[in-house]
Amino acid sequence: KIQITLTRGRQAMEGANKSWENKTLDEKAKMILEEDKDRNFDQEDDDNDIMSHLNYRKLQKIKEDFMKCEESGLTMEQFIKVMLVHLPETRDKIGLVRNLIELFRQIDVNNDGSLEWDEFTGHIIELGMVRKDRTFIDAIKGYYASDIRDEAKHDTEIENMVHIDKLKHLLVMERDSKRFKVYNSKTGRLIYNVP
Repeated sequence: KIQITLTRGRQAMEGANKSWENKTLDEKAKMILEEDKDRNFDQEDDDNDIMSHLNYRKLQKIKEDFMKCEESGLTMEQFIKVMLVHLPETRDKIGLVRNLIELFRQIDVNNDGSLEWDEFTGHIIELGMVRKDRTFIDAIKGYYASDIRDEAKHDTEIENMVHIDKLKHLLVMERDSKRFKVYNSKTGRLIYNVP
């Protein structure tokens, strides 16, 4: 009797895993949201703690995948696909996808529906600083403080900075100012003071 129950349980689990694999991302997200209503998911589940699985090598590989779509960044679906390739297999795929969706939403603070590499790494660095976790410290080894210093005088504090990648320029706008400054983003030198 116990053997029959175990066999049926295994068959049900295998059927659930196969049906999960055949679902679209939207269907998976909908299932996850419905399941969330029924149970409270533990965000600290070791298998699904995404950041604990990232190290320097994995970040390099993830960066390569990001760069393939860098012009517009990754959509949520692309992000999940990229991360699933680089994260280890887990028993709880639904929980992992749920965490990836939540991670995407946390990082995409401007709600434009896409993640750029800078947004992703910025989030990792901030999270690493909050956690002070050795895993994160190792993951951001390539990060270093710039030696470039802004020697220009500013009338007020800087309110906004925009990087123009094609020109390798940085536009700097001060609070309550009708002009902006253009810097070389590689050297940090002031190029123009636009009235």
